[in-house]
Amino acid sequence: MDTQKTTRAVVVMPDTLRTDEVYVEEVGALVFESALIQYFSDSDKDQIEVFESYVTKNAASETFMIDLCANFPEFEKLLIQEMEILNNDLTSVYPDAVSKNNTQHICTNEVQSAIM
Repeated sequence: MDTQKTTRAVVVMPDTLRTDEVYVEEVGALVFESALIQYFSDSDKDQIEVFESYVTKNAASETFMIDLCANFPEFEKLLIQEMEILNNDLTSVYPDAVSKNNTQHICTNEVQSAIM
C-alpha cells in the first residue's frame, strides 16, 4: 500500500526539529498505519477485502484520502483519533512549538475541523 498519498501532516516546529518532507511523510504513514491496524482489528474478513480492494484500485487518485474517508467513515474516525493523539503528544513534548492553530491535517473537512 502506498502510504505517501494517504495522509499528510504539516507540523510547524522549532528549527531544532526535523520538518523536512520525508519526515512528514514518515509520520503520516505511521498515523495511517496505526488507524489501519485498528480498523482491521475491528473488521471482519469481508470488510477488510472491500477496503483493500478499494485502496488497490484508488490509491493513485489525487483525491484518494478524501474519497477513502467518505467511503469508509469508521476508518476516518480512527484516522482522526490518531491525528489527535499525535497532535496531543507533540503538544505535550513541545508546548510552545506545536498547537492546534499551527498544525494542519489534510483528509476531509471533518478531519480538518476535528484537529484545528
